[in-house]
Amino acid sequence: MAAEKKKSVEDLIGHALSDKAFRDRLLASPEATLEAEGYEATPEVIQAIKSANVADLASFENNAADRKAAA
Repeated sequence: MAAEKKKSVEDLIGHALSDKAFRDRLLASPEATLEAEGYEATPEVIQAIKSANVADLASFENNAADRKAAA
């Protein structure tokens, strides 16, 4: 049986920015969330998640919501 292809980092970023519940799980438990959702859990990705600035993510989410509402 062929190995299942893992989802891309680009998919991960989009998912994290568009789904607050997923983002909260990801920030709380990166390794388990990545594995459960089918993303590749490389050391670089895990470190980037652990060092993410949560305030910047919330700000991005709010700005995106404002732009969507204005459209």
